[in-house]
Amino acid sequence: MDTRIPSPLPKAVADGTIKLADAEIECAVLEDGTRVLSQRGIGRALKRSRTGYFKAGPDADGGAALPHILRPAALKPFFPNDLSVVLNYIEYVPRQGGRSAHGITARAFLEICDIWQRAAAAKALRPNQFHVVEEIKRLTAGLTYIGLIALIDEQTRYQERRSQNELQAILEAYVLPEHRTWVQEIPPEFTQLLCRAYGWRYTEDNRTPRYAGTFIRKVIYEQMPAPVLPKLDELNPTGSNGRRKRKHHSHLTVSHGREHFKSQLIAVMTLLRATPPGKKEFFWRLFERNFGKQPDFDLGDIE
Repeated sequence: MDTRIPSPLPKAVADGTIKLADAEIECAVLEDGTRVLSQRGIGRALKRSRTGYFKAGPDADGGAALPHILRPAALKPFFPNDLSVVLNYIEYVPRQGGRSAHGITARAFLEICDIWQRAAAAKALRPNQFHVVEEIKRLTAGLTYIGLIALIDEQTRYQERRSQNELQAILEAYVLPEHRTWVQEIPPEFTQLLCRAYGWRYTEDNRTPRYAGTFIRKVIYEQMPAPVLPKLDELNPTGSNGRRKRKHHSHLTVSHGREHFKSQLIAVMTLLRATPPGKKEFFWRLFERNFGKQPDFDLGDIE
């Protein structure tokens, strides 16, 4: 007869490592479906490797216990009304067993990042705190909550266990059942920057090089949660002439799909601006550094 007392701590059912910019952060999915990021891994990513950096302790005023990442006094005016959102750090049993691990929920991580960025925008931080915000900007560029959940699920292989209802929730958040009236989403500057990076000739009569669609698919749509692009291809298939009737972004929702599209577009345009003329390899090195290793990809040489 087994007389051992069951652990009161939740247990991880899947684990892995996600890559945000050039930082690698351990992550896990708990048995109740909660997605967590390693506190120690976040500390390293933010260049604050202090042991127990997120461990709670009473603040100087005897108020609510705060993780160290939120202890700077300059951050307090930017706290949400409901502090439970950012105090969601969890001790759990790793999937392989052994000593307990400490994590912070995916939503709490993004909320904490937002607090720091709002404090920086209000010029409330001290100079020795600026580097934390710079790391946060790099790690979370173009990242949404649903995007972070999808990334964790992919790297932990939890998507193989995830219910169809959760997959449907992502699709409902990103993809419209019917397309909306077409609007201009790609500014002319994007094509100009693309032509510049690839050494292509840009003219008013050739505003959209024939390979631009392939490029957009790779750097924008393939960076969205895994089920989104296949669903867009299903709703908006290519015809016998090899063209699609509509732009994929006409099927994106306003709340998540278009916002992710726009933030990813801005990030890619920033990398294109940093690329010297005709140096496409330089762009892909920047892209890999920010979004992870990409398979070999060449648009070819066109006039």
